[in-house]
Amino acid sequence: MAKILVVDDHMPTRELLRALFQYKGHTVLLAVGGPEAIVAAAEDMPDLIIADVVMPGMDGFTFVRMLREHTECKSAPVAMMSASLDEEKARILSEQCGAVDYLAKPFEPEHALALVSRMLLRSRIAETDGALNAS
Repeated sequence: MAKILVVDDHMPTRELLRALFQYKGHTVLLAVGGPEAIVAAAEDMPDLIIADVVMPGMDGFTFVRMLREHTECKSAPVAMMSASLDEEKARILSEQCGAVDYLAKPFEPEHALALVSRMLLRSRIAETDGALNAS
């Protein structure tokens, strides 16, 4: 199972995602904003991160850019989520800042679970490819 960091200033969203992911056996770390999430990612090395785009103090795009500057956690896959942006624009901006996926809010629980499954599958494929290329 994975260690997932959820970054969102909206407590009900954090708690919903925690409950969903823990139900599936994942360990869930929570952060309210970008600065707190940078510290949590560096200390706890999550397998993947799901971050809101719109947060006070530091938006999700800035968070991802700053995360990529930290050598110890720069390879952690990140998915962005937002309710306030046009979905297509948000997907493009997410890719540009280094996120690998996007979750539109509001979301159905099965969409959040599918997002985690996709991200974990991509990570396993990347690890396998890296191991094969190293041989």
